[in-house]
Amino acid sequence: MTVGERLRFVRKVRGMPQHELASKVKLSANRIAQYETDYRVPRKELLQQLAMVLGVDPRFFIATAPNDLTDVIRLLFWLETMMPDTVSPIKLEGKATDGAGMGIYLRADIHFCYLMQNWLRQRKAWQDGSITDDEYFAWKMEYDLSGELIEK
Repeated sequence: MTVGERLRFVRKVRGMPQHELASKVKLSANRIAQYETDYRVPRKELLQQLAMVLGVDPRFFIATAPNDLTDVIRLLFWLETMMPDTVSPIKLEGKATDGAGMGIYLRADIHFCYLMQNWLRQRKAWQDGSITDDEYFAWKMEYDLSGELIEK
């Protein structure tokens, strides 16, 4: 996703019209449309303002994300290269031999484990219907990787 596509996506999830977002960051709705269509690219300072108004981590707009499983594998290869002994493929015992029994080993610190536990807790709440799709998405967008929710 481009910066503009991400901006449009989050704005729509938040249910905020372009004119409302524009007003909150003191721009025209036309300028927001230009950013969302990638006709223009917002400066870093503006991305930080947009992130604050939309309640997401500013890194959401600039971080690259895998587009498919090939990209995920390339990312894992890169992590293995850059951080040896931190990530590697593993075969899960007692599972199918058709590839479905494969996993990824991540050697992690306590902070990473805490983040994963929070994610698992939220995912379970979403799966059992305790929270909606929108609430689960909002949690992921508002969750700062330092382990704290972003101030709105």
